Amino acid sequence: MYTGPHLIKDNLVFGYDTGYGVADNNTATRFYPGENTVNLLNYDNTMPIWPSNSSNMATLTSKTSARSFTVIGTCNVPGSMTFVYPSITTNTTFHTISATFTNNSSETSNVALYIRGASNATSTVNQSQTTTMQPGQSIRKTLIGNVLTANSGYTAAVGVWSHGTSGQVNMNVTDIQFEEKTHATPFVNGTRSSTQSLIDLKRTTDIDVSNVSFDSTGQPDFDGTDDRIVASPSNISLGTSLTYEVWIYPTGYNHSRMYLIDPRGDGNTSGTNTYFLFDYHQSPDTVHVVSGNSNIEVQSSNFSMPINNWHNIVATRNGNSWVIYHNGVSVGTGTTNTTALTLNNNFRIGTYSSGTSGQYFFEGAMAIAKIYNKGLSAQEVKQNYNAYKNRFGI
Repeated sequence: MYTGPHLIKDNLVFGYDTGYGVADNNTATRFYPGENTVNLLNYDNTMPIWPSNSSNMATLTSKTSARSFTVIGTCNVPGSMTFVYPSITTNTTFHTISATFTNNSSETSNVALYIRGASNATSTVNQSQTTTMQPGQSIRKTLIGNVLTANSGYTAAVGVWSHGTSGQVNMNVTDIQFEEKTHATPFVNGTRSSTQSLIDLKRTTDIDVSNVSFDSTGQPDFDGTDDRIVASPSNISLGTSLTYEVWIYPTGYNHSRMYLIDPRGDGNTSGTNTYFLFDYHQSPDTVHVVSGNSNIEVQSSNFSMPINNWHNIVATRNGNSWVIYHNGVSVGTGTTNTTALTLNNNFRIGTYSSGTSGQYFFEGAMAIAKIYNKGLSAQEVKQNYNAYKNRFGI
């Protein structure tokens, strides 16, 4: 069966993929575990979980792991059991609880999430809508609470009760997360740091997302003011042949130019390394590759690159020849010197190496960024474009 072109992987030295089109607040991918966060629930095996009204419910089975338990028994109809976690002192006024429920009963059951005051575990501060689950159904449920008091104690609570006539309940509850976010993120047992959120496709380089924003779906989103991603390779040699490739979704043009990749290293403005920038002059749209001494090595011809649309931009170098592509089509060629290039430590994506607040920062989403120590052929550029385009709705 034909499955479409494969991505070119040969000679890839750095890359990331945020999983756009697949990853979201609940779904991680292999190379994008999710936005950095802290799960405030301490998954100690001795952590108590108890029913607040056990007279109405049967038994809580022993936890299958520190983050999973099953409620089995007969519930007085109506009647419920709520499992409350120990008090947590939080630093912000907004929090999110998320959990996965699987109804293993032959009858429908109801589930809900709660944020409760620590001084009175039965005092509900925020409550999710009740969800009635069909037999065999599995869902990831989220409650966002934004009316809390900073530096106060709260508890996370999970409610389960029967919706059927016989009161039978068999509900598995797992991956419960309580975090200081305005939206949920994929589950983590503990902390997911800013260098554990986005994984290099080669697994050889740390990628730091601590200086980039995230949108409501959990995707990285450059704000055009001071956001950037910093990567830390060990000075990878690119030689005289290389390829820069990005998938971008610009949402505005606040600057005369917006840099995409600068391989020189954080704060380094010297040297003859090239850096890849998108240069917007209101009209027309053009892409430049510029050398370290600010010489334009190659400039694309004019082409349409409207905001709020996905675009694939590629620049390839073979010896002293450059080619620029937009959505798999060549839009510019040029020649340069034959200086060998290096991908330096702490290089920046989304701005240039010494950019400060407001200077040439990219505005929008950059879901994929790749660097090869090979100049991809026109056929290979087109192959990569065809492999990705359906994900980006092109």
